[in-house]
Amino acid sequence: ELDPHARQCIDEHWRWLNSWTGRYQPKPCVFDNMLDVIPRQPPADLSWEGRKRWYDQMPLQGQQVCHTHGGLCSIRSPVPDLDVSGLPCQDNSRCNPKRMFHLGKFGNCYLAWSRYHREQETPLLFLENTPEPCRHFHDVDIKINVIHAGLGPHYGCLQLFADPADVGHSAVSRHRTYVILYHMGKVDYTHDVFDLYREIKKVITSRAHTRPSDYLVSSDAARQLDLVTRCARLRRFGATTKGALEVADALNGREQFLVQQLDIAYFQKYGRAAQEDGELVYYLGDRFEWSRTWSADSGRIPCYRHSCGKYLHRASMQLLTGQEKLCSMGWPITPEVAREMGCAELPSLDPQRSHFLAGNSMHVGNMSVILLIALSCFSVRAQ
Repeated sequence: ELDPHARQCIDEHWRWLNSWTGRYQPKPCVFDNMLDVIPRQPPADLSWEGRKRWYDQMPLQGQQVCHTHGGLCSIRSPVPDLDVSGLPCQDNSRCNPKRMFHLGKFGNCYLAWSRYHREQETPLLFLENTPEPCRHFHDVDIKINVIHAGLGPHYGCLQLFADPADVGHSAVSRHRTYVILYHMGKVDYTHDVFDLYREIKKVITSRAHTRPSDYLVSSDAARQLDLVTRCARLRRFGATTKGALEVADALNGREQFLVQQLDIAYFQKYGRAAQEDGELVYYLGDRFEWSRTWSADSGRIPCYRHSCGKYLHRASMQLLTGQEKLCSMGWPITPEVAREMGCAELPSLDPQRSHFLAGNSMHVGNMSVILLIALSCFSVRAQ
């Protein structure tokens, strides 16, 4: 993991897991650059096939610098039972007009990932990425054939499409595809993945579905802490006569004008005032001339992004806090959710950490179901 903020999240999650399992698990090794699994990187002017041959011919490193233990640790042992990876998706996403798929700047990440697991013969691999815009056509976003070719003929490949609505979170946008790869020499495929996913989806969606307002769970103190962080970024530290910050203090001029523009557009389209819609959420990071990014049409909170764009619940005039974003991503933020999930609450009072985690997180509900399905549909072959 290259990002020091993400490495900090790994450490904090390790502490959180130990706090509610009641068992001490040793800290995992956290290595720096995935590309360092081989001694030298290929020249930048090599073609894709040339780079693939380079990775195939290079020996796998035995050790890398570990941020957990402050020294060199083995990257080969123990061999993992399964791997869950969210490799960079910028070159696959249709949001990127200049996307180049595996030919882009992150292509070597996929080669390094494939090279490592092919030699390690990892039994099960789960790769999360952006979905295809149309499910009737293959390889529109992530190039499945390229991923499969990198691992070789010993791996079988299945592709699932997941949506938070499949696990009851129908008020949030986070469409993703999960590629399941299994080593055919070590694992038996015992039950149809797609059938089991459909059955679980049918049961969950018949019992649970959310609305945007369901995620407004932060306390007044947590909201003030979130506003203080936002205002500090804008260098606005003044308080109102009540001694508390208001949402207007955290909005710049463009964002305040955008709210007015969206209000007018909403009234023109639906014939009523925007503040009367208790499920309306605006995304304030886009220009009005470019896009009207809101929940009015879909009933879903617009997809979270890495940018600092704000999400405004129009009826309450409250900005979604990092806590509330995490709640919509299936994390156990409230005591009620944590109790139902059988775990401890996730510490989430730090606004910057919560926003960072929400922008980079897989949906916990989706990933949990997919892991459950994969572990139910595959069995380790007796050696």
